[in-house]
Amino acid sequence: MAQWLRAACMRVDTWVALTAAVLLLGVVLPRVQRAKKSHQASWIMDDMRLLEAALEKYAFESGEPKGTVVPWETVRRYLKPTSTLATTGRNGVGGDYTRLTFTVGRPPSTPVGTAAALGRVAGRDFWEPYRLE
Repeated sequence: MAQWLRAACMRVDTWVALTAAVLLLGVVLPRVQRAKKSHQASWIMDDMRLLEAALEKYAFESGEPKGTVVPWETVRRYLKPTSTLATTGRNGVGGDYTRLTFTVGRPPSTPVGTAAALGRVAGRDFWEPYRLE
């Protein structure tokens, strides 16, 4: 009889430990996902700054006036050639900059779908002066 009781207690202990682990995962996983999206938002913000600097450098060197439309391939030449942005043309959530055109004197915008991919991790004020699509 004592052996049966010991086995039952071990099963209860196992279930308690398993339940605690599942509850802990339920708390930790959303926080990890939010941290990942926060990192992606910062990465995309860095891309925006790099794109804006590349546009300014292009405009300065070529003498282009404000309002000039610039294709991706031109902007790409003013980025560091080995950077992820220059080599892939994509941001941290898969948005494609190669399909965008850029305008001298206007802040760049993110590719369509970036806002949806990031969710509510960063508010509109985080993205100022850039446009989040």
